[in-house]
Amino acid sequence: MDYTTIITALGLGGVIGALVKHWLDNKQKLNTQLNQINEEKYRILLIHMSCALDINNRKYFSIKKDYETDTQEYYINCVKEYYYNTLLYSPDFVVRNLKKFIENPNKENYINVAKSMRTDLWGKKTKLTIDELLLKN
Repeated sequence: MDYTTIITALGLGGVIGALVKHWLDNKQKLNTQLNQINEEKYRILLIHMSCALDINNRKYFSIKKDYETDTQEYYINCVKEYYYNTLLYSPDFVVRNLKKFIENPNKENYINVAKSMRTDLWGKKTKLTIDELLLKN
């Protein structure tokens, strides 16, 4: 085998390898950024859902003072707004569970939405039951 062929092959392989590595690194960075954005949106959505269930839950969250006069209806409307946004960035199972919550806001549907968000963000399903996850007042 000719040394020129070997050197050329190694050089071309190195360039291709560097391009693939660069592409994979960029894809990983984009996925990480998207996951952080989704996590923040999901956190805010869960807070609004909690306040839609019970307006007194506002005291557990650091919500701006101008929100303190808002009603449960205000919070369910916020959830509806997030619902329309989730159509862009959330998988089908999150959208379905969020729709169920909007149509019938209750603690069970809240937990189901949270579980589906967890699966979306981390790919982990929980073995905990609804009863194990619900807080007893």
